[in-house]
Order: sequence, then structure tokens, then C-alpha cells
Amino acid sequence: TQVSRTELARRSSLTKPTVSAIVEELITEGIVHEVGFSKSEPTGGRRARLIEFDPESAAYVGIRLGVGSMTVAVADGLGRIRLQKEGQSAKGTPAAAVAHADALLSEVLAELGIPRARVQALGVAVGGLVETETGRVVLSPNLGWEDVPLRDLLTDRFGVPSHVANVTDAAAIAEARSGAAKGVRDFVWIYVGTGIGSGIYTGGHLFRGRSGFAGEIGFCRMAADGPILEELASGRAILERARQQIGPDVQHTYEVLERASRGERDALLVTEEAGAALGLAVAHLVNIITPVLVVLGGGVIVASPVYVEAVRRAVLEQVLGPERVPVVTTELAGGAITAGAVFLAMDQAVQSFRIVAT
Repeated sequence: TQVSRTELARRSSLTKPTVSAIVEELITEGIVHEVGFSKSEPTGGRRARLIEFDPESAAYVGIRLGVGSMTVAVADGLGRIRLQKEGQSAKGTPAAAVAHADALLSEVLAELGIPRARVQALGVAVGGLVETETGRVVLSPNLGWEDVPLRDLLTDRFGVPSHVANVTDAAAIAEARSGAAKGVRDFVWIYVGTGIGSGIYTGGHLFRGRSGFAGEIGFCRMAADGPILEELASGRAILERARQQIGPDVQHTYEVLERASRGERDALLVTEEAGAALGLAVAHLVNIITPVLVVLGGGVIVASPVYVEAVRRAVLEQVLGPERVPVVTTELAGGAITAGAVFLAMDQAVQSFRIVAT
């Protein structure tokens, strides 16, 4: 966006001399540059010099620490992901995972030709219970982590502001800003992969609860003394159930989902039972929160229309009231979590970047 110093003064409520001084400093630092003059005024007044934010002046890093793999993405100053790479699983010690993410980031930066000094902040998404204020991973069962000061580890390693969030919260942020829920103030984002979780938007803001644990439906028991939702509806649950129903030779969740898509009876039954279990849990959320939209995402959702339809049927059967809440799939398939991590990083940006970039 091209803007004049006068317009920046109006937007920021600062005086024109103050804005001019800030702009000159930003020009010197290469954050903005002059791009010409505004169109001539009807009154004949002098045309204003226009400035424009240089998106190459800043870089933001988004990291997804996953069970099957980790992803590191580098975005420009406008949040556009320039390049991302996948690496080994984050399972193991947290320090080793952070070190591997650092090495992966070095590869991406080198390939882009971006100096590390240009990185302004990083956002990290991880599955499990994350304390929002401290960036501490209280529990990540699938990674085998407990009470990990992840934000401190990241800040010490990378030397830039860091923000840590649950994967579902990160994905919900991305969906709200650039996906299926863009412009929607009240919605629920459901993640189904190795585990299950939800991100809740209400009144246009992500609801995290007192400690940041809001939306952890995967740990909710579906009956007194019964299994938790993840043990019924996650990708891992589908695989375990398929090995019981089909045989121990089944190697991967996606093999089961593919067989279900072809109509194989046992795989179809396993997949639909898992989807129905999730649908029941989602219906509970809908009845409690009354959102206007439910967005489904994660590897299982992307891979299996059969699973998605089972979820939709269960929601339709269980939701109270005459209004039907749309249940849609993510528009950011394969990238919602990483994109959300980038947005988390951008939210750490200094105010001067925000003024000139928006």
C-alpha cells in the first residue's frame, strides 16, 4: 500500500513532524522507500510524496512441530510464505527438536538468500496443552513432552521474539485471516490428525481460556469411565481399530482411509464410526457455543471425504434447534498450521512495521 506522510499522521494520531522523523528513520533502515508522488490535487496543492513498505525488509518464521514431521516456513514482511521445508519428526528431546528446526531454518534462509538478521520473530505451533502467557508446553502426549519451557528454549536459540501456541489455535488464526472463516466472528476450527483439538473464535477473537487450554476436546471422555475422543476418532485411533477389524498388516491410517474411499466394508465401517464419534463431540460444542460455522482440518480431514461426511451426518442429527450450522473443510489444506504460526510471528512485530505495512 502506498501512503503519504500526512495519511500516516492521520492514521497514527501523531504529529506530522513526528511522523516525518519516523519515516526518515525507516527509509534509512530500508523498511520503507519513496515511490513517487500522489495524483495532482483539484485545488492545485502540492502533490504529496508517497512511501511504500518494502516486504523484503523483514522476514517471519513459522514452525510446526509435528509427530510425523516438522515444517519450517519463511514469510516476507506481508506474511506471504516464500518457502517452506519439511524435516524429521519433533519427537525426542525438546532441545533436539529446536536444534533441528534451527538447522532447517538455515537451509530455507540460504535457499532464499535471506540473512538471518532479517528475521524479526518466529511463531511455533505444537500439539498439546500450551500455556499462552508463558509459552510452556504443559503436556504433549504425542511428542512425549511434559512441562517444557519451549518459548525460552526458542528465544535462547534464535534470539528473536517467539510465540508458542497449540496447533489448533494456530490453524484457527490462519483460517480466520485468510481461509474459509475469513470475516466470520464466531466459528470453531477442528483439527483431526494424530490427535484431535479445536480452536474457538468468539466475537472475532480466539478464545484461549484462563491458561490457554480452551478447546481441548480430544482429551474429553465420551462416556463415564469411557475412552477419550482421541481414542475413538483420531488418525491413530482409526489405525488401531483397523488393525483389529482388518488385520495387523495394515501399516498406516491413510491406507485405511483410501480403502474406505473405495468402499471396502471393514475400512468403511471403521472410518464412519470414527467420524460419527467426532461429529457427536462437535455437536456438543455447537450446542454450547452456537457458532455460525464449523471448519474441519488436519490430515485425516483432507484425506477422507468419507470421514467428513460421517462427521456432518452426526452433527446434523445431534445439533439442537432449527438452524443448521455449516460444516466445511479448510481452505488451507496442508498449510493452515504453518500459516497460523507465521501470523503468530507477525503479531510480535514492532509497531512501526504495522503502521507502514497495513
